[in-house]
Amino acid sequence: MRTKLFSILLLVVATFPGCKPQPTELDSTGISPSPGFIYSDTLTGTVVRSTARKDIGEQITFIGLITPSPRVAFSGTGGTSPMKILGETDGIITIQLFTGHSIDTFVIDKKTGLFSRSYSGTSSGSYAGAAIGTCK
Repeated sequence: MRTKLFSILLLVVATFPGCKPQPTELDSTGISPSPGFIYSDTLTGTVVRSTARKDIGEQITFIGLITPSPRVAFSGTGGTSPMKILGETDGIITIQLFTGHSIDTFVIDKKTGLFSRSYSGTSSGSYAGAAIGTCK
């Protein structure tokens, strides 16, 4: 099910109007969760696979996940941005960052720490992508 979700997510992102064609497969096969992962208020995620090679290895810090006002910090930006919780169950949390020109959506598996990211925007032209990774 998780692999199918990532493939569907990527297919939607890959067909975003005005974007360059992207690969249609991106799944979590072979990605192991961090040993001893425990879901907590602050998690650091690392992008393991991405439609954009430059994103591989990027660090993303999720802050305030157990509060009503989570935030995110991307490596290299030096600041945090507020996010909105779109949905949450015992197993996953879906959070979204919206700026005037872009949207980032994250789905984090609260049991394994694996996450997916989809993003799109129009800053300096249209762009879209997807990534998957693991949190610790």
